[in-house]
Amino acid sequence: ENNNQNNGVEKIKDEPIQIKKDFNDFLNDTEIVFAHSKVDEIKLNDIFLPPDLRNLDKKQKNTYSGINLDELTNAIDVEGFKYVFIGNDASGKSSISKYLFTKYFQYGLTPILIKGSELKNKIRKDALVKFINKKLEVQYDGHFTYTSEKSNDFVIIIDDFHKTTKAKNKYWSVLTENLENICPNIILTGNKLMPLETLSGQDPFKNFTSYFIQELGPKFRYDLVEKWYSLGTDNLLENNELRRKIDY
Repeated sequence: ENNNQNNGVEKIKDEPIQIKKDFNDFLNDTEIVFAHSKVDEIKLNDIFLPPDLRNLDKKQKNTYSGINLDELTNAIDVEGFKYVFIGNDASGKSSISKYLFTKYFQYGLTPILIKGSELKNKIRKDALVKFINKKLEVQYDGHFTYTSEKSNDFVIIIDDFHKTTKAKNKYWSVLTENLENICPNIILTGNKLMPLETLSGQDPFKNFTSYFIQELGPKFRYDLVEKWYSLGTDNLLENNELRRKIDY
């Protein structure tokens, strides 16, 4: 059996793919300073809750259908998946990008995380492939190169897509088309002011399903508080004591 190819990338050595430590630290970083009585360092996974999403493409009886982020991303379409997640500035778009990177990596795929502001002029296919290879070097140990034959195993995640091409959306259709020619699995996040169509009537996201990130409701807030009080307990905290703390 040939193990030279793994997770859709060509590797020099016969070893499983590993995320670089400093990049893994970035993925785990909440980017907010928390003080917790029992835990010195709080990681993103400690407090992250997959939000509910509103499908902007499916309207039923004047209401949009909803789905949870985990439910949506648990199923991987062999034909590829393309999602746009739109939300307020405080909706956790960057946390979603980090969370999905880790999730898809655990599924055996090879995600690549890109900040929209990094794609200022890189919209041609050859420039994008070159940039993806640079990102693979930064985010993974070992020497990797993108291969079109294994493109199904990659996931391109672009956080703050509205900042690509210096926020000139007239170039977005070219950019998304070239991205689609490189990889069938693409996730984009953007702010709620990001236009889904350009002034010229082009739809850069015509092959994507668009979702709005819902704000956390009462149940989510309860679950978040429960996660918070559970940190550092090693499951020794009795359920009724935990409930009492949360209800308090």
